[in-house]
Amino acid sequence: IIKYSNSCDDSEHEKLFQLLRQKLHFRCKMIKSCHEDENILCSATDMLYDNPTLIEYYSLAEITNKHYLNRDFYEDAIKTVGEYKFNAFLNEFNFQSYPKTSILKNLELTAEELQSRPNACSSTKDAIVLEGIENVLKKISSSAYPKELSHLIWNSLIHNISKDFSDKKEFPIFSNDFSTYFYYKSRIQVWQTCSLVQWLRTYKWLYIKGELTSLENGIYKEDIILEQYVCNETLVSKLGIEASPQIAERESIKQMSKTTQETFNFGNIVKQYGINTIEELEKRLQAGSAFIQANEERQAKIALRRKEGKEDIMPKRKESEKFSNDDFISADIMSKPNPPKPKKDKVPMNLELALAGFEEKANLQREEIESVISLHEIAENAEKYSYAWLQALMALEVKSNGTETASGKRSINILFERIEAETLHPNRIVLWRISQYTMYARRY
Repeated sequence: IIKYSNSCDDSEHEKLFQLLRQKLHFRCKMIKSCHEDENILCSATDMLYDNPTLIEYYSLAEITNKHYLNRDFYEDAIKTVGEYKFNAFLNEFNFQSYPKTSILKNLELTAEELQSRPNACSSTKDAIVLEGIENVLKKISSSAYPKELSHLIWNSLIHNISKDFSDKKEFPIFSNDFSTYFYYKSRIQVWQTCSLVQWLRTYKWLYIKGELTSLENGIYKEDIILEQYVCNETLVSKLGIEASPQIAERESIKQMSKTTQETFNFGNIVKQYGINTIEELEKRLQAGSAFIQANEERQAKIALRRKEGKEDIMPKRKESEKFSNDDFISADIMSKPNPPKPKKDKVPMNLELALAGFEEKANLQREEIESVISLHEIAENAEKYSYAWLQALMALEVKSNGTETASGKRSINILFERIEAETLHPNRIVLWRISQYTMYARRY
């Protein structure tokens, strides 16, 4: 069948698999209380994809009616056609790759819900969840694949958000809990709580910085991205995951007008010089203005005194060629010893120069801030793993963690254990085991 499916044209290929999806059965293993029963015939529509992480999920969930392919039974076929073609053949059947949503019935109402329930409403409720999710969340720490399971749960939530939206389900995943009851007619009471969200926020299941942690411990959006979770805005919003305060501030600045951004950045620079209030800034500006005016008046007086002193010392010269220059020096001056040169008053540094230096430094810092913001925008908008993306991230890393060389430039030294070509993308290389933590490369 596999050889024929690879040789027939597209039309025959589609007809073949329409028939196979309805009629073909596979030899399977079954998950049953963490034990495996082998060689059970099962329809393709009822099978799991034989992913070890997915199998581990249903084992922890204690759901016993799940089947997956027994590859040992098909060992000869795999050797004959090759594993790649065998897997391509299996992919045509669309085996279940993620846990499905289900209705979990008969959950107890909270004390608050019991007090507010309508007449004739029962004391239990139903919740839309991933099948078996609560058991998995409770046991994930005992699994041999905690990180893989964590990512599977995350991706399953995203998959079901998209699927439920396209299927236009009445109660999609992350719907609030509800109770159905009869009071003159069938009714539905929708509660304010969502059990799935409460479990996902309470249990430790997110794999952050090498360990399982819960959302209640203060997980930010950047932590999720750094650990290579897919950043789905709908899921992030449903779970109440926010950006870190620093990133949230940067995003709010980006929404400002250019004039407001300049004012904001100027204010930050002023605060770096110890000026924390508008009143204090006004006092310093007034003091600086008064000092400049007083200094200019002092310089004018000094210049005037010097000019007057010079005219007193130099007598008028007679119009005669019979005398030398010495004949015209004042007798009083000749008779007096040379007085010591008066010490010049030390003039304080001109505040205008200080303010000019302050403005120059502020401009440099503003340019640096604009450069960092620009690099962040390039990293966010460039295609992931492209040269522009990598160049922007490395530039950010150098600015953040680089060391200054003798020439005054900043640099960073990063080593990798090995470099490999990526099989699926010949134009890419994979760098393994980086020698140091790179904050920006992990963030994007």
